[in-house]
Amino acid sequence: MLPSELTIEVEQNPAESDEEYLTAQLVQHNIAQAGPSRWKALAIFLRGILQGGLTGYTHWNWLFIARFWLTEGLRRTGLVR
Repeated sequence: MLPSELTIEVEQNPAESDEEYLTAQLVQHNIAQAGPSRWKALAIFLRGILQGGLTGYTHWNWLFIARFWLTEGLRRTGLVR
């Protein structure tokens, strides 16, 4: 049960400052628990003419994939395992 002075608000367009504050607090907590994240952006491209690629980042030695794409002709060829 919430204390009487607190309310839950659902917002479709939250203030940027509220989102930034929430993110800063979460990052601060995570660093206190697990140490620095050493966050790094990452992109891998299959070139010639761009035939595929992956974008994402590494964070606490984990790989987070945001986007992954291969041209239709390279799918199901065993190139990516």
